[in-house]
Amino acid sequence: MTGARKPKAILKIVGKSLKQFDSVNLATAMRRLAKLSSGPEVARVVTHPDFAQLSVTIGRKAPATPSASDFAPRILGKHVGNACLAELVARAQKQLPRFSEQNLANTAWALVAMNVNEPVLQSVIAREVSVRLASRSAETFNCQELSNLCWAYAQLGLVAHHDMVQAAARALAARAREANVQHIASTASALARIGRYDDEIMERLGNAGCVRMGTFIPQALSNLMWANGRLMHVHNRLLTATQTRALAILPCA
Repeated sequence: MTGARKPKAILKIVGKSLKQFDSVNLATAMRRLAKLSSGPEVARVVTHPDFAQLSVTIGRKAPATPSASDFAPRILGKHVGNACLAELVARAQKQLPRFSEQNLANTAWALVAMNVNEPVLQSVIAREVSVRLASRSAETFNCQELSNLCWAYAQLGLVAHHDMVQAAARALAARAREANVQHIASTASALARIGRYDDEIMERLGNAGCVRMGTFIPQALSNLMWANGRLMHVHNRLLTATQTRALAILPCA
C-alpha cells in the first residue's frame, strides 16, 4: 500500500486482503487513504463502479456484528460505497490494543484528515493513548507521533480529550530537544486551540524554538507566535529570536 499512488489502488488491496489485515495494515490503509484522498479525486473514487463493487465484496466478508454495520452511515457523509472505510474503522477498533504508538497516532491523524466523525473509535484511541502516556510506555512515543495526536484531537475540539492532548504535549515538551520546528509549532498551536495553558510546557517549547529558530519557515513561525499570543504566554527570548528570524526571511520591500 505504501507504493500506491491513488486511493483506488489502496481500496483494491483492502477489498482483496482485508481479512488478513493486522494492526499495521489497518493503520497504514487509513493513513494512505487520508494522504491521497483530496479535492476532486475523492468524489471520483467513491462514485466509481469499482468502489461500489468493492463495498459489496467487503459487506460479504464482514462479520455480521452491529459495530461493522453501524459505522457505515457515519463515514464520509453521503459518499457511495462508504462501507469500505467503515469496515476498516470497525476492524481497527477491535485490534486497537495491539496498535503500536505509531499506528495509534497515524489512525487518529487519518480520521481527522479525512473528516471522519467516528467518536467511538476516536475516544477509544484517546483512552489507549492516555493509559500509555501515564505509564513507562510514554517513552515509546516519538515527537512526530505526539505532535500528530495533539493536532488531531485539538481539531476535534471535544473537552473530553483535552487532558490527553495536554498529556501528549507534556510528553513532547519533556523531550523537546528531539523535536523539530513543526512538532514545536503544532503542539503549541494544539494547546492554544483547546485553551489549555501550561507554563512549563510553553517554556520548554519556547526554549526549543529558540534553539531551532534558524530552521523555522514562515507558517510554523506564525503558528508558534499565534499560540503564545492566544495563551498570553510571554517568552522574551523567543520574541527576540522570532523578530530576528522574521526579518531574515521576509522578502525585501
